[in-house]
Order: sequence, then structure tokens, then C-alpha cells
Amino acid sequence: VSQSRYRDCRIDQAEQKIALDAPKVADWDKFASHETFINFRDAASKLGKTQKEFMDFLRTKYIYKNARQEYRAYAEYQIYFSLRPFSNNSIIGSQLMLTAGGLSFFDRLMNGEK
Repeated sequence: VSQSRYRDCRIDQAEQKIALDAPKVADWDKFASHETFINFRDAASKLGKTQKEFMDFLRTKYIYKNARQEYRAYAEYQIYFSLRPFSNNSIIGSQLMLTAGGLSFFDRLMNGEK
């Protein structure tokens, strides 16, 4: 009897965990099915915003430009961004991109989803 009660308790816990994780899973399916990082233009499009609207929003408190005029994330928001190296002819630099979690975070902020 106690084995059965223990098993039922574990099943209930697992079902609660699944219910809690459902929004995260939905976000992953919505935004990151095959993309690990996404640039700001594509992110804006996925969020139903123009690139200018999205960048203006990000500049309010999430990102800034460094001395080389490259975007960087403020420390407390770095988990939502990834700095990716790039080279274009003789130019070498870093491009700030959104992670799937960052896209999900900004979707909830900008579009009012919880």
C-alpha cells in the first residue's frame, strides 16, 4: 500500500513539473526549433516589431554600444544574449545576438504574455 501511495505521489509531482515547464517548452517550440542564436532584425520580425522598434526597446535598459560602437548587454541581462565573433574582409569584431531564452523573455515583455 505504501509503495502504491509513493508511486502516486511521484506521478503527481511529475505531472506538476510538466505543467510548470509547459510554457518553457512552448517558447522553445515557438522560437528555437532550429536556431541557437538570432540576430536583432530576425528577432524583431518574429516578435512582430520593426527592427527600429525592437532596438529602441533594447537600448532603454538591456544593451549599449561600447567604444568600438558594438552592442553589448548590461551584466544583469547577459543571460539573454550571446556575443558571437565575426569577420568581414579586414574587419574583425563581435556581434551581439539573442539566445532562444532571450527571444522568449523579450516576447513576454513586449507582447504582454506571461
